[in-house]
Amino acid sequence: MRHTSSTLFHITHWKAGSQWILKILEAIAPERIIRPRVGEGQLLLDPIVDGAIYPTAYLTREQYDSIDRPAGSRHFVVLRDLRDTLISGYFSARYSHALSSTGLADLRHQLEQLSLDDGLLYLAETWLRGPALIQASWLQEPTGIFRYEDILTHDLDLMHEALNTVGGLDISTDRLKVAVEANRFDVLTGGRQAGLENTMAHERKGIAGDWQNHFSEKVKQRVEELYGPLLRRYERSTQLSANTYSLPQKPSADEVLASYSQTIAVHPSLPSYAHWLAWELAAFKQISLKGNVLDLGCSDPKFLNLVLPYGSTADGMCTNPHQAEQARLYGRYNNVHADGFSSLRQKGEFDHVFSRGSLVHFPGLENNLQAVLGELKPGGTFACSVVTNRYEEWETLPYLLEISGYADIGEQARQKHMNFHGIQYALPIEQWQNCFMEAGFEVIATYPVVPRVNAQANLIFDALWHAISKEGRPLGEFMAAYVSARPRFLQLLSSSIDALMELESNWEDTAGAVFELRKPQ
Repeated sequence: MRHTSSTLFHITHWKAGSQWILKILEAIAPERIIRPRVGEGQLLLDPIVDGAIYPTAYLTREQYDSIDRPAGSRHFVVLRDLRDTLISGYFSARYSHALSSTGLADLRHQLEQLSLDDGLLYLAETWLRGPALIQASWLQEPTGIFRYEDILTHDLDLMHEALNTVGGLDISTDRLKVAVEANRFDVLTGGRQAGLENTMAHERKGIAGDWQNHFSEKVKQRVEELYGPLLRRYERSTQLSANTYSLPQKPSADEVLASYSQTIAVHPSLPSYAHWLAWELAAFKQISLKGNVLDLGCSDPKFLNLVLPYGSTADGMCTNPHQAEQARLYGRYNNVHADGFSSLRQKGEFDHVFSRGSLVHFPGLENNLQAVLGELKPGGTFACSVVTNRYEEWETLPYLLEISGYADIGEQARQKHMNFHGIQYALPIEQWQNCFMEAGFEVIATYPVVPRVNAQANLIFDALWHAISKEGRPLGEFMAAYVSARPRFLQLLSSSIDALMELESNWEDTAGAVFELRKPQ
């Protein structure tokens, strides 16, 4: 018979308050607790008990998904800044943790022979990989995640959110308050206040940000080198109860592939372009463009048709009459102006400005952004895609030619490829964000698009298409003819994109980005 209460899993990693929350759970529902075992045996080896509570589950998302869980099971996740995790792990291994295994005894002996810096570096390169792996897997889909730092300062509210709202328990406020207050730092330490350190105690210091008191510049740089993107993703992670803004997560494989089926349908003779557009479309679909819209540049009217809500239209701004004619033929435009930024009247008439890559091509970025700001109503938004410095750095075909002994041809291919696309600005994402803020925009969201493996595959294909010549003509002209006679190629290419996504390891270091910006009220 099914238990009347949901099975609940407390997912976390080492040194993220796991024992503290275990004490709270034991005070609330001791009869339902399944005690943790070394190696997560209670989760990975034993059958899951319906209706039980599993605290301190040190599991990646993939491990959790592999468990045969009872229907209706719930979970909440507690994570901690990896830098503080490292500091807590160091002092625990070096001083306070009971020597429960030979491995821990050996580690303590090793740390005793090292300076603080060298000990932290050693743990950063070895032990910290475990917490990082768990954290990275859960931050891909940041739902039901609570930050240890926030629980320290809002323990009662956030534990109510984690256990009742997310976890499905029905614990009265009074009962929860008793359990939380009985396990606060000053109570567990016999009156010692948070911030007063006892290196020999399990409850060592009880504060957030302590890494800043212990990291040398050398340690800081190494941790940034190893875990920088994950640290920034963590800093932007969603806390359900705090309702704070966070960057959207990476698009799923299904979202990108669904977008690819749309982009290849409108650009069947340009598979590399459709591949890139699929990532942008998956991002733009998360942004509302309802209302009065201006398409800045009209770079791809067919793409705008995919982005605009059904039945909506837009005004357009292009740089020449031919481009304006193409926009009128293929896009849903009310009016199209062909004299570039000089056509922007800056009367604050538009709810939204949309730009598919145009910012990277027009010189005078600062003035252009000011002109866009002037076109928007107060509170209006600017949705735009850009390329980053990685677009140039990840050019792979020239590198392959260089190591094959054809460096001159490789450099020619690089120049021809960049010249073909006419890119004026390929800036790091942080620099793009600074440009937007300096122009007066508020950054609502940044959607990184086209991470490294996809980008390098795309750039190789695109460079072959546009930068390599045969008989004085771009190779792409011959490739397009070849592909057109084999229509299943375009369908099967989606399988390759799906496979490329499986190889991605860093979804924030990307060759492009979509920004959602707002003009202040």
